Amino acid sequence: MIEKGVLIWALCMFMDSQLIEHTYSKSLSECMKSKRIASRTIGNAGDLERVNFACGQVTADIEHIDGIGSTQERIRILKIHEHKYEDAYK
Repeated sequence: MIEKGVLIWALCMFMDSQLIEHTYSKSLSECMKSKRIASRTIGNAGDLERVNFACGQVTADIEHIDGIGSTQERIRILKIHEHKYEDAYK
C-alpha cells in the first residue's frame, strides 16, 4: 500500500551536500541509534568528511511492504517531498 505526503522520521545521508539516501525510522531515538552506527561505519572507511547523516521529520511518499515467511514487514520511502535541513543539504 502506498501513502503520499506522510510526515515520518528518516535518517538521511548526504554526500557532497546532495541527498543520496534515506531510510525510514519509527522514532527519533531509533534514527539517532542508526545514525551513530552509520557514522562509525563510514568513519572507519575514512570518508566522513564528505558524508553527513541527519535525522529529522520529512514529508514523503511511503510504501508498506508486507512480511513474507521470515522476511519482516517494513516501510520504504519512495520520495521525499520536503525536509527541514539547511540549504547546504538541498
